[in-house]
Amino acid sequence: MLPGLWLAPGAKPLGPVTTVALIPPALPEVASGRLGFNNGYVDADGVLRRYRYLEPLPDGSALKSLPFSVLGAIDKVAAQAYQKGVIGQLESKNELIAWRRHADDYPHISFADVFAQAEGEKPLAAVPGFAGKVVIIGATAPSLHDIHPTPLSNMQAGVDSLATVLDNALNQRHMAELPRWLQAVLAIGLCIGLALWVQFKSVSSLAPALLALPVALLGVSYLSLNGLPVFLDLNLAAGLALVFLAVLRFWNTLRRNYWCTPPSSSTQGLAIWPWIRSDSWLEGDLDRLIDVVERHAPDCRVVVCDATVTWPATLRWPELARCAAVVGPMASLQAAGTAMAPEMRLLASLSGEPAALTGVADRDNLVRSVYLAWSALQMTDAT
Repeated sequence: MLPGLWLAPGAKPLGPVTTVALIPPALPEVASGRLGFNNGYVDADGVLRRYRYLEPLPDGSALKSLPFSVLGAIDKVAAQAYQKGVIGQLESKNELIAWRRHADDYPHISFADVFAQAEGEKPLAAVPGFAGKVVIIGATAPSLHDIHPTPLSNMQAGVDSLATVLDNALNQRHMAELPRWLQAVLAIGLCIGLALWVQFKSVSSLAPALLALPVALLGVSYLSLNGLPVFLDLNLAAGLALVFLAVLRFWNTLRRNYWCTPPSSSTQGLAIWPWIRSDSWLEGDLDRLIDVVERHAPDCRVVVCDATVTWPATLRWPELARCAAVVGPMASLQAAGTAMAPEMRLLASLSGEPAALTGVADRDNLVRSVYLAWSALQMTDAT
């Protein structure tokens, strides 16, 4: 009854004959002509971003959309090529719409002016000729409820959305998307790359990436959406990278607090091993120092002056920021000294010998002893 609406199944139907619910046109001339559905399927947030050109059915046939029907009437080769890629799929394919720059880029002509000119009256505005053009008749009044939120406007008329989809079909503007699994692989691979970077560098070296990396990924997504036939949706990767970087920084702060907390006063037989380097123990160098202590002397701790630099400020006492000390049981320092020394010399320029802490092992005495050790080491370096 509606020959212009259906695409016939292939040689071998995929399933039983399918029935659909629809309201057929009442006029026989319309029913026998070119037809097409115009269903808009919005995303979960209620925004129209995609369109379905064909509705594949389980028996191998398909329903034509209105843009596909127009395409078949104007460019049969393009319609057949698109049909071959869709027919046989049991799942409907929703394509991203390649929107124009503005919501009202297509010319609008008042129906009242067209009707007045057809009746021989003078229209309020000039009416162009329609020969050789695709004309869409629709409503733009919001009270008629043919409006949809789109990426261009939250009150875009349905006739403008249909015009955009027709434009995409006639000019072969088809935009592919990365599958969800590939987006997840890219996001996970990015996090693995960040973890490897931290393993060989430091968390502090990723401080600029906390903002720059998500912005760069979103920028790539925007450029691909506006200049490539494939939309590189990197929102998942950008969001996961931001969260992962924040977690890494928080974890590194907890780790640094743990390894830079002096041993408790109950620990007996503490020793101090002072070190001095040519420049300050900033975050990256401090992380490397903690790595060495964690590998070779896990029951020891690091004593260092706070040397965190917050732009645009600089270190107030860079002379003190050059000093560090490893504090722990004398037996542990002596046992790990041979293994630690080569790696420590790559980080620092001068070291003393582990010296036992005299007196009570409280924080005040530890601080005085550490400063005395640094002072003696600096005097040795000066001579």
